Amino acid sequence: MTRWQDCQWRAIWPNPVFIASHAFAIEGIGHHEGQTLLDNAITFCTQPEQVYSHQRSVGDVLIWDEPATVYRLRRYP
Repeated sequence: MTRWQDCQWRAIWPNPVFIASHAFAIEGIGHHEGQTLLDNAITFCTQPEQVYSHQRSVGDVLIWDEPATVYRLRRYP
């Protein structure tokens, strides 16, 4: 049996490029300026050419880099 050496791992990984629709402020800048920046970033990230939409089929496996991806799950049967 192989055993990895004991080491510490971060429980929370800061991601300076994280963006999501529930974001409401950016630390270090005013509310209005931060909201404008967030709105512009979300508008850019949700352009059709930036979006991948998947039609589920039995056996599909999707893998993504969650901390670096904006994603939204839609209802499915």
